[in-house]
Amino acid sequence: MAGLLVAMNVGGWLGYVMYGYFSDRLGRRRSFVTYLIVASVLVFFYGRARSVPVLLVLGPVVAFFSTGLFSGFGAIVAELYPTGIRAAAGGFIFNIGRVGSAARAAAHRVARAAQRVWHRVRHHVRGAAAGRADVDLDSGNEGPGPSINTKREG
Repeated sequence: MAGLLVAMNVGGWLGYVMYGYFSDRLGRRRSFVTYLIVASVLVFFYGRARSVPVLLVLGPVVAFFSTGLFSGFGAIVAELYPTGIRAAAGGFIFNIGRVGSAARAAAHRVARAAQRVWHRVRHHVRGAAAGRADVDLDSGNEGPGPSINTKREG
């Protein structure tokens, strides 16, 4: 698996460096959109890969386009805003992306915890509805332990 990591790092480095070349040849926006579309399609297939050889082939290519996309982010964002607010707006957008990424992970954890609680509640409600609760009201049996109606003599 270390070979996969090395291959992805090499692919990412090449994408980072080559974005400048493609940007000069094709234009910043066209290069950015091309990298974005190719990275999106490749990530879709990379996420569905089930064998190491496929990961080894797709990994460096995914890293090439996704890292190259990141290298073009600063140039594209700089063109979107007036000079007076360019740095603040770029930083704001970049960090909103970070917050969104972190919020997604937190929301996933909360949803998984809520799902576990819901399964427990559903299990207990179904058990009670099926007559499997500790107290079976139809037969008068209170479940394990001494009976309530037992009289103590003595």
